[in-house]
Amino acid sequence: MSNVSAEFKKMFAFIAFGLKNKADMKNPEDYKYGLLLRQGINMFAVLAMKYSGKMTRELSDLLASITETKMICNMFTRPVKEWFEGWQDNVIAEIKNCDFYEVGALVIVNKHCKTYTLTAECYDYLNASEEDLTAIDEKSVYERMKGLSQDNYVSVRKFLIKNKLLTSLDRKNFMLEHGNDDEVRDIIELACEKTPEGMYVCPNCGWTLEFVGEQPVCCHSACADVAMIKRADLKAVDAKFEYRLKKGVARYISYPGFAELEIDELCKKLGLNSQLWPDHDKYDIGITFDDGSYWGVDAKTYKNPKFLGSKIANDNIFQTVEVERGFYVIPDNVAKKVPKYIQICNSFLKNNKFTCVTMSKFKRILQDKVKHERS
Repeated sequence: MSNVSAEFKKMFAFIAFGLKNKADMKNPEDYKYGLLLRQGINMFAVLAMKYSGKMTRELSDLLASITETKMICNMFTRPVKEWFEGWQDNVIAEIKNCDFYEVGALVIVNKHCKTYTLTAECYDYLNASEEDLTAIDEKSVYERMKGLSQDNYVSVRKFLIKNKLLTSLDRKNFMLEHGNDDEVRDIIELACEKTPEGMYVCPNCGWTLEFVGEQPVCCHSACADVAMIKRADLKAVDAKFEYRLKKGVARYISYPGFAELEIDELCKKLGLNSQLWPDHDKYDIGITFDDGSYWGVDAKTYKNPKFLGSKIANDNIFQTVEVERGFYVIPDNVAKKVPKYIQICNSFLKNNKFTCVTMSKFKRILQDKVKHERS
């Protein structure tokens, strides 16, 4: 990576993490102690002076627009590539290859620009990054789950996938099923929060959907697309659902879980021996065939294939397990949004045992393998 690219990546990281840091603060007055976003914006100003190529008057106008409020309302609501329109061509050529360049808007603001919500793409960046992610809810829950027995791990994870909205009775009954185990209770409490008022049931994933202005917001970018199509049919969350999963848990545990359970169910229908989340989720599914061969599957739902590519390129967990073949499986509705999504992901892989495929293609590969074995 060139020094120029490194400067831009650092700036973007400070801005993305700073936006989350500010959004998470209960008291806005506390933000005078949170400097991440301000540091990121200052870095952007320095980069503008060095690389925008704008002359005195244009540069002065640009720098005048680089304030926290103006950047949140006017810049961070736009796709990242638009931040650099009109900048030097050689600089654009450098940063085009950075994983953040194709990211969409980082935030959605309300009409009066007093509050904002992080977009699903911003969460994807935060989750895929190598920086400190301790504020991401999913990481905290996952670390606690790793302390469970394998059977309890599978049970808790299935519960989180299938129950995005929960009643008090749902929580109580699940804890009773596990003998009020302290660890299980703590994980469920850590994974959930009170359901805010004014929420709709997402027609795509079943979590909570809200509108920020006219923009629907849920835990994944695909949810907004479905919500706009089905807006007239949206239903308010029933008051009995006092709890919901926290957003990070809904996005990175529950949402990919659709694909994980779908593959597991297909294996059962085909008469295959499948195991969910072997060794506390080193990967999502292990599949044993009649001839004794063994495949591993990891489901992924990143909208940006470069984020996924950089993550799987350094996957020292799944790619070190003993499998004949390993698959990163992408839901079709995610892959079709980006041209050459699968090719981009596969360009990052160096281990020829592993490949990225769409869900529909993986199903065909699986069925063909079984058909060939049993013919």
